[in-house]
Amino acid sequence: MPAVEVADAELITGQVAPVVTSPAFQEAVGELRPPAAIDAAFGTLTRTFADVYVHYGRNSPIGLVHAVTAPTAVRSILPFLPAALWRPSHDALWHVGATLFTAFGQGKPQDEPPTGAGQQPAVSVAAAVASGDAHAIKLAEACLREHQKSPDPVYLHAASRGMYAAG
Repeated sequence: MPAVEVADAELITGQVAPVVTSPAFQEAVGELRPPAAIDAAFGTLTRTFADVYVHYGRNSPIGLVHAVTAPTAVRSILPFLPAALWRPSHDALWHVGATLFTAFGQGKPQDEPPTGAGQQPAVSVAAAVASGDAHAIKLAEACLREHQKSPDPVYLHAASRGMYAAG
């Protein structure tokens, strides 16, 4: 993704406006190719952006939480949506995630990659609930739901870093 300066604005829509209007960004997201299998593609989105949260979440936790929680939520209702909406939903969420990464992750300091299996789910849930922060709770729930479908430790690592959102 191209480097684009984020606007100094109160609302996230104002912050990312320079990203989505950048010709370089529009060209980059125009390179998206159709996924072979939509449900798997949603899994790839959630895994990718859980990894982004693990590495960059400290920089802008609230913005980056949504790159994980939005595709998780839509994936959960795919069976109830007309199949004709699946691909446009995926593409829109890929675009949103790319926007959030470009605005709040790319070029920012990275946290060291975690090692090991990740924090136990019950510990992440307890910490998120104890924080009282809706974003930390949403992140933990989304990551643990995705971890049940695909037991990748990145989901456990992202869930355990929900405290960034609560901070």
